[in-house]
This record gives sequence, structure tokens and C-alpha cells, in this order.
Amino acid sequence: MLGSAQWKVIRSGKTISVDILDEAWLERYHARLISILPEDSLDAEFYETIIYDAVQNEVSRTIKITLIHGVKPPPKQHKII
Repeated sequence: MLGSAQWKVIRSGKTISVDILDEAWLERYHARLISILPEDSLDAEFYETIIYDAVQNEVSRTIKITLIHGVKPPPKQHKII
């Protein structure tokens, strides 16, 4: 998770690799001012690039997170007794 390391995130039920470009957020994360726990979500803006071939088949897809607004915990689940 240092430098230009790729992060693994789940998007639409699939695990994908992304770059995080928000340097201010990364600095706070590396200084341990931000923690991410299992099942947390990132409230973030991203830029997605998709490249297609001549017959419109997807050749590649990259996602870069440009700004992170915060970390959101999972929704609270009500316990049934």
C-alpha cells in the first residue's frame, strides 16, 4: 500500500485493482490517522477508462480513485431474538 501500489477493492461484487491518486488521504492513511476495517466502504470519486477494439469488445479497463471523502462502516444489522 505504498507509493504506486495497487489496491484491491470490491466493486459491483467483483474484486478489482485500483490506483488511489488522493495523496492527502494516502498520507493520513499511512500515518495511521485513518483505519479501514473489514466490510467498510470508501466514499470516493473515481475515473474509469475502458478501451474497446474495432468490434466493440472490451480490451482493457482501469479505475483510478481520484478523491476519497471518507470511510463508511457497513450498515447496522438488526439482531432477531
